[in-house]
Formats: sequence, C-alpha cells, structure tokens
Amino acid sequence: MKLINEVTLEPVGRPADFTRFFEIWWQGECDKAKALGRSHIVLKHALQTFVLPYLNRRLAPKYVFVTRPLKHIEATRVRRKWHPVHGQTGAQAIYQASHNFLIENSCPFISVPFEAFRKDAALRQNVLDYIGLEPTPDALKTAETFIRS
Repeated sequence: MKLINEVTLEPVGRPADFTRFFEIWWQGECDKAKALGRSHIVLKHALQTFVLPYLNRRLAPKYVFVTRPLKHIEATRVRRKWHPVHGQTGAQAIYQASHNFLIENSCPFISVPFEAFRKDAALRQNVLDYIGLEPTPDALKTAETFIRS
C-alpha cells in the first residue's frame, strides 16, 4: 500500500485506503505475535512519520525517537549510493515532522542517540524499561550479540 512517495516524500495515496490496509495488516501482526507468545510489536519505518496522527489514535504507542547526526546519515547514503532523499534531506524532513508531532501532541517519548544506544547497555536497558519489555536472558544475549556485530 503506497501512501507516501519514497523519493519526494509527498502523499500519493488516500488515507482511507491506508487505514483499511493497516487494520488488516495490524490484525495479522497481532495474531502472529500472540501465536509466538510475544507482547509487543515494533513499528520501524521512517515514512510512518507521515501517518503518526492515525497511528497515535489507533495504537497509543510508546515512542522511542532514535536519532543520528545528519552528516552520518548522509555519509551512509553516499556510501550506499542511495537517492538523495534517503540521506540528510529526507532525514531533516522526517526528524522535523516527527519531533513536531510528538511535541505538539504531548506524546510520551524518549530520544535516544543511535551511537549511544549501540555502545551503552544501561541505555538499552532504560529503553526496555520504558517500553515495558522483559526479554529472556537468551533473547537479551541474542540482541546484544547483534548490536555488537
């Protein structure tokens, strides 16, 4: 379901079509999570910024705002030869829209610098506490191994 053009960051679809798509998708994800004994679902896609009003009403989520310096985002874009919108240009638009939404709507959120998250186990534990996740020791070990790689 396309709602936002990934190159221009402009709307291309109808919000009603997105909500119909999302409701079906969300129920499927909830069913999968329940079958696996999971209590949380993480939504992680930068373009979700542009549907935050809907997601906030529908899910009442806890937000973790992960940030990286724009110059690092741009360096990744250049190294991977991505379209300019996937670097500093797009990040600025997404950061501004996300932050403005969170502030203007008094949404609970924590802001976490990406590099600090990668390096600081105590910070990662703070994020888990904020979200209300209690991973098993094995799950935590797997996640820590992934983060260090």
